[in-house]
Amino acid sequence: MHKYTWLHVESTTRCNAWCPFCPRNNNGFGLNPNLTIQDLSLTKLNEIITNNKYIETIHFCGNLGDPLAAKNFDEQIDLVLSFTQIKKIQIHTNGALRNEKWWQLLVEKTKHIELIVWFAIDGNEKNHNFYRQGTDYNKVVSNAKTYIESGGHAVWQFILFEHNKNDLIECYNLSQQMNFKDFKVLKNIRTDKKSYHYRTGEPLHIKNVQSDDDIKTYTDAQNITVHPENCMHISYPSLYLSASGQIYPCCYLYGESYSPEDIKNSFATKKFNDSCLRYCGNQIVNYKSTA
Repeated sequence: MHKYTWLHVESTTRCNAWCPFCPRNNNGFGLNPNLTIQDLSLTKLNEIITNNKYIETIHFCGNLGDPLAAKNFDEQIDLVLSFTQIKKIQIHTNGALRNEKWWQLLVEKTKHIELIVWFAIDGNEKNHNFYRQGTDYNKVVSNAKTYIESGGHAVWQFILFEHNKNDLIECYNLSQQMNFKDFKVLKNIRTDKKSYHYRTGEPLHIKNVQSDDDIKTYTDAQNITVHPENCMHISYPSLYLSASGQIYPCCYLYGESYSPEDIKNSFATKKFNDSCLRYCGNQIVNYKSTA
């Protein structure tokens, strides 16, 4: 048996947000006609974990949806917690879903393992919703506050654009006041310049930061381009489980045709798709406080 230790789970293709560069919609306005709305079945999730007894980390994220939007997400969490081999759960979310009681219960039920929640907050109250359309900034901050005050480990995730780069220090300071454990800056890797308002269809003109110098100005970013020899999915042999129940080596190879044997061989030979490595590098970096 190949010793996969990390399972990246796409809980659902549902989402409450309309981020213009997300492949689930048409640049923010209207759903992608090729999108299939579905939640990952508990049967498939149980099967994958049961058949891979070395999995210790469950990473709820995905390519197309927000985990908390899954109609069966509570059941997915409970299923994962029923496996004593699981030592860590990581959840990536826009943070605008669920209520205070739910966030308190999440911390309570996961006290025996390591839980980390990444909250996607892309600017201050004025600018956050410009890209993260359909979310309520104050609801996100309130949910994060409840989670943290209940004892949760939280990470602030900030995608850097031209329209929000001047919010960075303000957001970092707020993250410190709220006791976020980490503040991570993401470089947007989407090259499609089109972006539309999710309700009106009017152009938004969202722009990426103009150069990598902007990234270096605000962070401690170095040359962290991913190569076969330092790919985290080789260091931590992993599987990506899509909401449809298909498995892949990682989320960047979503849609490729891989059998279980192909995936095992890809780790053994370190032969990964060129586009995966090209787009995987130089994305998430630590914020360097200049405040």
